[in-house]
Amino acid sequence: MPFTTPISDPTLLQSPLDTETLYISGLPVKIYGLSSHPPSTPLTCVHLLHGRHLTHESMSGIARSLLLHTTSPHSHSQALICAAFDSRNHGSRTTSPLANGSWKEGNPTHAQDMFSIYHGTVEDLRMVVEYLGVYLRRPIRHFAVGLSLGGHAAYLALALPRVEGVVSIVGCPDYRRLMAGRAEGSGVDVREVFEGTGLGDIVGRLDPAAIGVEGLREVWKGKKLLVLSGGADKLVPYACSEPFLAEVKGAVGRGELELDIKDVVYEGVGHDCTTEMVRELVRWFVACFKDMDGCSKGSSVL
Repeated sequence: MPFTTPISDPTLLQSPLDTETLYISGLPVKIYGLSSHPPSTPLTCVHLLHGRHLTHESMSGIARSLLLHTTSPHSHSQALICAAFDSRNHGSRTTSPLANGSWKEGNPTHAQDMFSIYHGTVEDLRMVVEYLGVYLRRPIRHFAVGLSLGGHAAYLALALPRVEGVVSIVGCPDYRRLMAGRAEGSGVDVREVFEGTGLGDIVGRLDPAAIGVEGLREVWKGKKLLVLSGGADKLVPYACSEPFLAEVKGAVGRGELELDIKDVVYEGVGHDCTTEMVRELVRWFVACFKDMDGCSKGSSVL
């Protein structure tokens, strides 16, 4: 996986991108694009959740693409910013490098560590969502984009009351299925991992596939979900997400779940964030913002 997410158009590298750091409950949160908007202007914030072994800086390509493409004339009227922070046990918050590793990388508690890290990161996101408007002294609408580990977290973030939509890039909504595949390839008894430790009870309360469509009906009601997956991804295979996503799409089609979902699989792409994925998420956000504006005008974006 590249250290920094790609941008949707190489010419954007020549464009300036302003940043500043807020400290929310002691958590450093990098804000992209704030100086572009007058004080007190209502904002829309896209929170960026990075991958395992990476840092918040790795999401800068997505921040640059969103901010510079969505400010093109007549695209929408949203005053957009992006926000990013290091996930728990990553970057400046690292306390145990081993805990970020897999079973094959010598970490015997891989399943417990990974779920608790991205669960904890979503709890941090909950706090940032709650307080960002307080620090910036203006109303804010909230979305999230997650990559890999952050893509798993994005599914949990969709249940946060004030998050209106998420993009999951090479993430998975079914933790048991994902870990079962990894355990098999690592000689680990997955039943002992989940039932012998009590992890299964926690996953059962939080993981979308474990909760099921019925349990998600209210918390996902009226929200938006974009799923971007690699068809050749061996680390987070689309086959681990597909059964639950098929259930979700079926419920939406029957009118049993009010969710705007788009599921895109890129054949031949592995565990990666590609330029075309970034272009797709930019197009998706522009469409979301137009819906928020109540605008039907066309856009020249991408």
